[in-house]
Amino acid sequence: MGVGIVVAIVTFFVVGAVTGVCVLQTPATGTMEGLLTAICVSYPFFYHASVKRYNFLHPVPRRYKVPVKQAFGKIRKHLDEKTYNFGDKWNVPTADTLERRINATIRYTDEESHLEGSSVNNLHTKTERKQRFIVMDIQFKEEPNDTVVVQFDFKPEVEGVNWAACDHVIKGMVSDAEALLGPGTDAGSAADTILPAPPWWVIGVAACNLLVLFGDIKTAVFK
Repeated sequence: MGVGIVVAIVTFFVVGAVTGVCVLQTPATGTMEGLLTAICVSYPFFYHASVKRYNFLHPVPRRYKVPVKQAFGKIRKHLDEKTYNFGDKWNVPTADTLERRINATIRYTDEESHLEGSSVNNLHTKTERKQRFIVMDIQFKEEPNDTVVVQFDFKPEVEGVNWAACDHVIKGMVSDAEALLGPGTDAGSAADTILPAPPWWVIGVAACNLLVLFGDIKTAVFK
């Protein structure tokens, strides 16, 4: 995501400057061309980041050589015992052995630091307490020969600008399950990060970019 933002900013300034100075030969022009080009160029980076984020929050199901009842019981017990920095624990409103599904939530506070100040010489670090909230859904699918497939799905909500603030909790829970149930194998495939055909809105933005460019060139030539 950060790479996409950097690419968009650089593209905006470079294309805007080149268009205004070299093509239109008019200072302070080329802003719209730079903006539209930045949107088109940064789209692949944002797409890749969004798919990667989806795969993180919805990891590939894992298959374990463990009976489903044993797997369910181990993870359920682990959720009761797991604690974090300030004694925060998982709340388990649903642990349905018939549907083989566990739904759990956790709300906790975390420290987030950022720079603030009215000038460069007055910059200082300020630390604030921010709220974090995660909804976790775990589904168990029984297979022959005492084998189970476990699927995790996470939905984090964060206060503040650090959208990845809950990632360490999510990573830890997935790793804990692997440690509890033993080595597992993938029971599916992650969402593909290969860029598909561009959506209609990207094509539309590119077309608008050309129209704006031709219009500005016409204005610059015949003014």
